[in-house]
Amino acid sequence: MPKCSFNKALKSTAVKRVCNEDSSVKKIDDIEKVRFLERKRVF
Repeated sequence: MPKCSFNKALKSTAVKRVCNEDSSVKKIDDIEKVRFLERKRVF
């Protein structure tokens, strides 16, 4: 299991797939996606 970089996990779905077993990375990624979509909706 490769070690996941925090920033890469936020930016890349491929990294998210690789790091799928790390639930904390997955949660962080999901939260960032929600925030990004909310920001898009506002602007």
